[in-house]
Amino acid sequence: MSFKHLPNNIINESANWLPDSIKNWKYGGLKYKDLIVDLTKDALEVKPGCHFWNGGIKINLDSSTKINGLYACGEGTGGIHGSNRISGNALTQALVWGGEAGKNSAIYYKNLNEKTYQNKKIKDKLEKVKRKVFNPILNKNGYSPIKLRVDLHNIAESYLRPVRNKRELDKAEELYNKLEEKINNQAVQNNRKIFNKEWQLAIENYNLLLIMKTIIKSAKLRKESRGAHYREDYTNIDNKNWLKNIIIYQNNENKMDFKIKDVVINDIKPPDRIIPYGEDK
Repeated sequence: MSFKHLPNNIINESANWLPDSIKNWKYGGLKYKDLIVDLTKDALEVKPGCHFWNGGIKINLDSSTKINGLYACGEGTGGIHGSNRISGNALTQALVWGGEAGKNSAIYYKNLNEKTYQNKKIKDKLEKVKRKVFNPILNKNGYSPIKLRVDLHNIAESYLRPVRNKRELDKAEELYNKLEEKINNQAVQNNRKIFNKEWQLAIENYNLLLIMKTIIKSAKLRKESRGAHYREDYTNIDNKNWLKNIIIYQNNENKMDFKIKDVVINDIKPPDRIIPYGEDK
């Protein structure tokens, strides 16, 4: 992004729009002004960045979920903002639902009894999670968690950008499948259990890969553009066929599955028509 076509005095004046805390920021010998390019001479490199998550866990009014004892809030939950959020609502969401989740999870925990922990089914699930967590340390040889993270970032950067299409989503799915074959074969170089960032990366990679799958699959399913989701091959907002939520769940075979459900509308129903993305009439 270049401002070189503007007079220098206008560019310099725009710095006054910044709060003093940013404009005069200094730390450890570093100065804000030294860290950015001269906007009167050079262009800035800009790119999209993920700063908010619209999807997430389906919750009830008390922040509870279908899993007993699991309460969720903030960006970990979905449905509150619809297909996109209004600026500033993220903090409100975290405060309101964070309070609900904290209060109601405390009540749930207080009413638990010791028998809950003796359930064999729960114990077996916990053992499975434990094996997955410790595998990267126990594996003698395997795929580097650092390399896997780079691969994961490259797939998202190249094929899961804000503007999407079937060809690129198919490619993302193809590359995802190759990574999925490596995820259980991660091996860290340092097997210490204290402040081991590589081990932390390996555990996070499980979750990030799972999230990547939900993005790819749901983006392929939704054959329209809406809110923060835009497809070059389906550029309209389709209220006739796609005024719907995509629900992701684990089926009886412990595999990821999808349900498409009508959005529950209690107040103002959007017009039942297909309109170009961005049209507000």
